[in-house]
Amino acid sequence: MTKNKLDIYPLGCSGIICYVGDSISNETNNLVHTFSEYLQSKLKTKITGVVPSYHSITIYYNSLN
Repeated sequence: MTKNKLDIYPLGCSGIICYVGDSISNETNNLVHTFSEYLQSKLKTKITGVVPSYHSITIYYNSLN
């Protein structure tokens, strides 16, 4: 398994987008989906949505809570 970098950027006032690695690959995609499932299981009361894609994860949250 290779090391993947993680870049995190704000997405308005109620979300962030996390880019995993620099390119699309099966390994990166598997990591994205595994991390998405982890976030949903551990932070289900803190986040309103998790949207995985090929090499990024968008995380939505309620900024008023």
